[in-house]
Amino acid sequence: MQKNRAVMLFRGICGIRGRTLIVNLPGTPKGVHENLAAIMDQLPEALLMVTGQYRQ
Repeated sequence: MQKNRAVMLFRGICGIRGRTLIVNLPGTPKGVHENLAAIMDQLPEALLMVTGQYRQ
């Protein structure tokens, strides 16, 4: 939202099906890059949680 306030109207959706993390990304390369950059550091932990391997 720092770059474009209108982005709050188009929030991505994510979910889990079985042991698969599903992340909905925008339809433009720039949007994909910006959204992945925002979540990239959290993906390893999220994948551990989805697969039941997360340990606190």
